Amino acid sequence: MKILAIENSSSLLSVAIKKDSLVIEENVFSKESCQFIISVLNSLLERAKVNIENLDCLLVGLGPGSFTGLRIALSVVKGLSLVLRKPVVGVGSFLALAQEHSFLDKDVCIITDAKKNLVYGGIYRRKRNGLVKEIVAPKLIRLEDFLKKYIKRDCLFLGESLKFKERIKAIYPQALVSSSLNYPKANFLISTGLDKFFKRKFLNIDTAEPFYLHPLNCQVRR
Repeated sequence: MKILAIENSSSLLSVAIKKDSLVIEENVFSKESCQFIISVLNSLLERAKVNIENLDCLLVGLGPGSFTGLRIALSVVKGLSLVLRKPVVGVGSFLALAQEHSFLDKDVCIITDAKKNLVYGGIYRRKRNGLVKEIVAPKLIRLEDFLKKYIKRDCLFLGESLKFKERIKAIYPQALVSSSLNYPKANFLISTGLDKFFKRKFLNIDTAEPFYLHPLNCQVRR
């Protein structure tokens, strides 16, 4: 089984290939991912010694996150799907980030900066099978409102929570906030999306859209 995954919801462009039991990954920090995504994909395919025509499936992170980054990733995946006639699986980017930290066996609260004094916030919990489930779907909301309304128990704050550490601790002094910024990676898109692949829960590439939580502010002008 060969699966290609692209995650581009943040400043980290992450691509990965699952080749049988082996996962090979490349991560590139870039604000201009549109200039790098094809070359990074080609580099990864060469390293993995995988012919793109032999892929079984394409995975893409759907956000929330960067409007431009998400649209670039989805456009690339849609194009590849049409040319190669391969199915596409979409995975929430927050879900992939939570899956990366599921070994801690602790509720995870992911906070990222949505600008204009707003954040994207979501909460996730590990299930018995090791996969994480969504407790609170991503919201576009003021940080303080999210904390007061949705935080019901102790959890680990990830994503860009470090940027908001003082504001988080002003409400929850005991909060455990990651000491670094955390971004979703394609490797964990694969581990999260495999279940959808096996259950044949594929995206309709004609209608698929990223998770746009700024619908009135982020429009593609035609």
